[in-house]
Amino acid sequence: GHARSRDFQGRNTQDTRMGSLYWGRLMEESNRAYWIFKGSLTWAETRNNMTSRLSGAPASRGKWNNETWLAQAEVSRTAGCAGGWRLTPFVRMEFTHGRQDAFREQGGYGRDFGGAALKRLSIPVGLEIGRTDEWKGRPWAQSLRVSYVGDVLRDVPEA
Repeated sequence: GHARSRDFQGRNTQDTRMGSLYWGRLMEESNRAYWIFKGSLTWAETRNNMTSRLSGAPASRGKWNNETWLAQAEVSRTAGCAGGWRLTPFVRMEFTHGRQDAFREQGGYGRDFGGAALKRLSIPVGLEIGRTDEWKGRPWAQSLRVSYVGDVLRDVPEA
């Protein structure tokens, strides 16, 4: 990214590596109802390299890394209703752990940036309403999902 003003110019380049594992299982209860179990684990790391310049000073440089883990699990039960509609209540668990390294810019007017860590456990509970139709000979699915997301644990939310 870039940031420019009369007094400040900055450039930050980023290299990100990420990956995700996903698992899901569908268990039929009847011809109109089924259970869905799914989970995922996602990881990402970003390496940042920033060069900034305040007017009248030599350039400053700083490097830092960010790393984030996200684990999710969900259980839902879908039931068919009249007119082709389906209702799906669900409960989900999401755990996030992220960190950002502290670093100090080297060069003119070098600044200090503090590190941070975030831990968050939330449990969304909600309902999905959906319907599948046919449009021009192809299946057409639409759904609306509404949930309340309550944080069970939130450590360092400003991170």
